[in-house]
Amino acid sequence: MTDPAYAEREHKAQEARFEEWIKDPRDQTNTAVPPLPVPTRCVGFIGRDGQEGVEVDTRAELGPHQGYYPGGNDAEEVVEMENVPELFLSDHQRAERAEIPSSPPSQPPGRPEPTPALLNFVQAAFLKPPPSTQPTARMPLYATMRNLEDFYSAARPPANVQPPLNVDLGLVEICTFMPDWLLVPELLVRLMRNGADASMLAKIELSAINKLTQPNLNKRRGSHDARMEKHGKACFGVPENQVWNNAYAQAAGPENDLTANSWTNPTSEAWGSWKLESIYSIVPKENWPKGKDRLLFTQCLEYAAMFPGKDLDTAHIPWIVEKLRLGQPALPASGNRDQAAVKRFGIADPSE
Repeated sequence: MTDPAYAEREHKAQEARFEEWIKDPRDQTNTAVPPLPVPTRCVGFIGRDGQEGVEVDTRAELGPHQGYYPGGNDAEEVVEMENVPELFLSDHQRAERAEIPSSPPSQPPGRPEPTPALLNFVQAAFLKPPPSTQPTARMPLYATMRNLEDFYSAARPPANVQPPLNVDLGLVEICTFMPDWLLVPELLVRLMRNGADASMLAKIELSAINKLTQPNLNKRRGSHDARMEKHGKACFGVPENQVWNNAYAQAAGPENDLTANSWTNPTSEAWGSWKLESIYSIVPKENWPKGKDRLLFTQCLEYAAMFPGKDLDTAHIPWIVEKLRLGQPALPASGNRDQAAVKRFGIADPSE
């Protein structure tokens, strides 16, 4: 049986600790109060709002995980024994806390987990491309003659570079990287039906290589105009002696097939492959298609530029798309990608 004198001394000591603690409130839930063998009684207190009050002292019934607020109010929150302030513990509770296993020491922070983008980069770096399935395209006569003239587009890939099939090829990326594809009759008709004109095509092509001057624009625009008239009249049955206008093509409605599946080779040489490095290296990186104009062809060139040692060519484009799981930008809310690109077009005339 508990010695009454000992219980009285323990009670007075704890009450003194409690009263001292009330004078120095803290901003955290206060700690456990040891059970006392004395009966429940009433104690006065002063709350945080300065009001005096009386409450039932239930410290004899409180467990080791309850305590008091620093105003004298009963605390309902659970407080772990190891977090209870030392001054508020009895000898018995100190002994109990000493038996609680200590938390394991915190480990130093390890190396951060790689992000998905980093994982994709690492995986892409270790991809081993298969051998090319297509021989290199032979230079057609028109390109050879152009090179002899040392014109600004001498290093451009020729028109008989095999385009990737079954994927949309965007207006902007065609003019940026492969302007000689504009020799393809089906492509020119498609672009006219979707609202593009010769001036737009010439400006995109020239600005991509920082050659947009008035003389160059006049030359390229005239060349595109002549081909648009030739292929437009042939396609839509316009008489030769009649003035051509792109409105004839637009009257046929938009062309929503933006693939190269129906293209015919405009040269006398067979379709062939071309090194991707020889395609993208001509165009400064800041001039590459962005946003909605950054379609699969551009994304494949970005991969080739990131890993030039892989020696990729146009025949590898289906492999790149499959292995990297590339996807096209979202379709426009209305119209097709060509029509959306025409609406976004905003290259001004050269100042000179």
